[in-house]
Amino acid sequence: MLGIVGLILVVALAGGWIYVKFRSDMAGLEGRWRQQGDAAHTFRFRANGNIDAWYHELPMGNFMTWQRDGRQITIRSTRGSDFVGQLGDGEIRGKETIHLNTGETVNTVDQVWRRE
Repeated sequence: MLGIVGLILVVALAGGWIYVKFRSDMAGLEGRWRQQGDAAHTFRFRANGNIDAWYHELPMGNFMTWQRDGRQITIRSTRGSDFVGQLGDGEIRGKETIHLNTGETVNTVDQVWRRE
């Protein structure tokens, strides 16, 4: 009996830690986002590391992931671009790298994502 109670306690503590960890990673990333100058696409960060994407309210599928290191947000796409920026008040400002399927960089541009 004591072993079962101990196991339940360990599982509950681990679950609580995971919940707090994901919640803190999402701080400041809530809501929908747009790239500066792009009125057609919107994005939403998910706690599981994926990004939901829409084109004029039509779902675009799962092709982007994100990671966070403090205020630095890294977004990876399977569609030829990556973005690394610093999270500010309602925006992420940084550099977008356009690349070929081979990984070769074609161009790097300044980019801003803003929360709607």
